[in-house]
Amino acid sequence: AQPRATTQLLVSSFHSTWPIQFHLLLLTSSLILSVCAISSTVLLETCCCHRISKILLRHFVWKASSFFSSPFVSFHVSHPYSSTDSTRLLNREVQHLFHYI
Repeated sequence: AQPRATTQLLVSSFHSTWPIQFHLLLLTSSLILSVCAISSTVLLETCCCHRISKILLRHFVWKASSFFSSPFVSFHVSHPYSSTDSTRLLNREVQHLFHYI
């Protein structure tokens, strides 16, 4: 809404102060277009940077929370495997190996 209001304000002031010389007309019209383009670009950059910072913040929080919770997850994941047959078989093999050494 701000670039549109700026454009309307500049166009109305442009019509009220219409230059007689052609080079002044060209200079004035290019100035108006430049101001409109700059205000649109600044608005776009502001919106994009705000979105990007929110995305980066969310990503950082997610990574930090997964980093701090990883020891708990690995403990809970590895705990059920201690009672499986594969682990018992492996323990027997290790004991058998140490028995001969």
